Amino acid sequence: MDFPEDMSLAAVSILEQLLMKDPKQRLGSNGSFDTIRQHPFFKAIDWKALEEKRVKPPEKEKVAKKPEEDNKRFSKVLKVDSTPSINQNLFHGFTFINYGVKRG
Repeated sequence: MDFPEDMSLAAVSILEQLLMKDPKQRLGSNGSFDTIRQHPFFKAIDWKALEEKRVKPPEKEKVAKKPEEDNKRFSKVLKVDSTPSINQNLFHGFTFINYGVKRG
């Protein structure tokens, strides 16, 4: 898989482990969240404080926009009748492929 160059090694590592094709090899597949929590990507997380809701959110909640206001920014990027294109070869061998998406 290709990841952005500025992505941390811990982020790349956890994504690769969570996206393993074989479900038995995926991070956390043993039924325990502890293996995920112990991954270096989450080293700065105080899980006990988070569970006790003592952790402050990283940013303030934004005021929700009306749907018509929020969609304006997409009109420049996406055409209403356009179908997203994605390289389906990345998902070859998975049990589900979205055939509604144009193959890139």
